[in-house]
Amino acid sequence: MRRGNLAQISLVAERVTDPETGRHLSEGEGGLLGHVMVSRVELSGYPDRVLMALAPLAVLPQHQRHGIGKRLVISAVKRCRLLGAGAVVAAGHADFYTHLGFHPACHYGLYCHHDDVPGSFVAFELLPDYLEGLGGEVQFPDTFSELGI
Repeated sequence: MRRGNLAQISLVAERVTDPETGRHLSEGEGGLLGHVMVSRVELSGYPDRVLMALAPLAVLPQHQRHGIGKRLVISAVKRCRLLGAGAVVAAGHADFYTHLGFHPACHYGLYCHHDDVPGSFVAFELLPDYLEGLGGEVQFPDTFSELGI
């Protein structure tokens, strides 16, 4: 999981206007502790496939390793199911996501230009074999690139 940059996350959340976008927050006495956003992403060549991305995900450093990120991801994945997604992708620490059932996206033939650390792009099938036989670039909304994410 990336170190918490909640200011950057707020900028993305303000600029993404997709009605399917969902914001999941974790708050404590001191205010905002963590945040994850759910966004629709496209799989090049497969416009009929519904994929969602959990990005960006961040938890303030002093609140990491207390289960906040895990709870945020579980909540966001539930939201993705409700939105009819067949799979979810995320970019971050692979160890964190594999403990939650995600697999390296390359196992499904998926890649994205946000995967600056080999193996950090992961996927989770919400429907059995939803990604089988597919492959290609997962394209995030332009807002992510515009803000350097």
